Amino acid sequence: MSMDWYKVSFTEEDVEAGRVQQLAAQMNAAVTALGDPQTDALVVDSVGRKGGADEVFFSPDAAKLVPALLAEYEAVPCPAPRPNEVGLLVGRIPGYSRFKGVTPPQMRYSSNRKPGY
Repeated sequence: MSMDWYKVSFTEEDVEAGRVQQLAAQMNAAVTALGDPQTDALVVDSVGRKGGADEVFFSPDAAKLVPALLAEYEAVPCPAPRPNEVGLLVGRIPGYSRFKGVTPPQMRYSSNRKPGY
């Protein structure tokens, strides 16, 4: 798979039916099944709309992890979204911070808690 970003477009009806949340849950399950790889796999969601259609973008790392999910949702290659026009749907904060062009926050985890998606 190339280093492209991929986009899934949802209709207003899809959004109302919970399809965006369904995709996010499937991505979380796929990442967990892969052993929670430490990558910059991001799934970002268009922001600034109340209701209406929606677009969800998969980073190149995310696309490499879940080709079957991309096929299921008929994702298409696209340019990277503008960082100020999307919000994090699935992924790690440090990777999202790098995408946004800011220094990732220092993360501290207790010994009994594993970082997760």
